[in-house]
Amino acid sequence: MPKQIEPVQEALIPGLLVKKGGDYPAFWDKPGSFITAMEEFYIRMRKTSLKEL
Repeated sequence: MPKQIEPVQEALIPGLLVKKGGDYPAFWDKPGSFITAMEEFYIRMRKTSLKEL
């Protein structure tokens, strides 16, 4: 088991798969953009994950 975890590098193209689906994919019935919602989610998750390291 490693004694230290290597820092995670930021993706070169963040959310590429999400962005391929477009702002309003067929399953997305919310008023705002799916891409915007997912970008905000990824930022929050990255900050939370970095705090736990």
